[in-house]
Amino acid sequence: MNKFNQFDLLHIGIFIIDKDYKVIFWNKTISEWTKIEKNIITNKNLLDFFPNLSQKKYSRRLSWILDGGPPIIFSPQLHPYLISCPLSDSKNRIVKTTVSCISADKEGKLLIFTIEDMSQPIEQIREISIMRQSALKELAERKIIEDELLQSRKLESIGTIAQGFAHDFNNLLAVIAGNISLLSIKQNFNTHSQKIMKRIEDASYKAADLANKLISFTPDDESLILKEPINITSLFSKITKHSKMKNINLNIEITDGLYLVNGNEVQLLEMLNNIIDNAIESIENKGIINIHAENIIIDPENKKIPHGNYVRISIKDTGCGIPEENIDKIFDPYFSTKTEVTKKGLGFGLSIARSIVRRHKGHISIKSKEQEGTTVNILLQPYIE
Repeated sequence: MNKFNQFDLLHIGIFIIDKDYKVIFWNKTISEWTKIEKNIITNKNLLDFFPNLSQKKYSRRLSWILDGGPPIIFSPQLHPYLISCPLSDSKNRIVKTTVSCISADKEGKLLIFTIEDMSQPIEQIREISIMRQSALKELAERKIIEDELLQSRKLESIGTIAQGFAHDFNNLLAVIAGNISLLSIKQNFNTHSQKIMKRIEDASYKAADLANKLISFTPDDESLILKEPINITSLFSKITKHSKMKNINLNIEITDGLYLVNGNEVQLLEMLNNIIDNAIESIENKGIINIHAENIIIDPENKKIPHGNYVRISIKDTGCGIPEENIDKIFDPYFSTKTEVTKKGLGFGLSIARSIVRRHKGHISIKSKEQEGTTVNILLQPYIE
């Protein structure tokens, strides 16, 4: 078939068959790709070498082309190995195959297969895709680091102001509370006046407590706090005495052999109370809060948290959950969804909790979904003698 020999000059695979799948022509390129010599396959049935083409999804399409249908392209995405063409590493070439009908004088209608090697371009696309995913991951990780740095700077700016303010404010409150106590001792007030004095005294103590919360915004410097071995079970027993727990079903589960924690009891209790206060508001003062404490080991492959032993405290509520768009803002001291400020506070609770955890060289994270509740996970370092 000398009239087809010109196809030997092309660097794409070309072969021609008749309606009975007999091979009429087989060019040099397809011979090199398939490792099947021209003299072996010519005048033989193609299906003897590539039986997959006998599948109905292919035979129907080839018959349709012979009946006058347009050419068909078998894409490398859906039919990458229509004709198996091994590479030097024994993997098959990814091919794009175009089949069309031509007319010959003696043979009548013939099918011509044009095979293009797409292995290199597709491999390049895959490499670009991997590089893109890697870049996106790096950008996401950098964004997390930048967000954490921004939050640290916010806390530091608040702490710089709050620290000086809180100490001066505490001094004034001490004078107020002390003078009220002296008045109560020296003066014989009637019952109504005694109630008023008691309210003033209680308010001064609450104000002092608020000032102490502001002090919690000091920079994340662990040297600023006195640490000692802390029994988590002891902390939980103090939480259960919390005045807000009347209508809350609090379930506490502690695994055996729980490590002591290296920390400051007052601040850790403040951190836990803040998180539980948020859970109480989420379930609107009536519902379930599950607290679980256990020892865990962080794997060395974890890039976000240094590997080693930790105590994990999980606090899970059955509340309304947090909208997805607010999850990344939840530790921001300037962010709050609370509108009734005088009733529910300033919204600093989780920011203070995060500051305390970081000061203890720990880690805190939140998982939440609307109408499915919220889980706060705290990792604290164990006490080492």
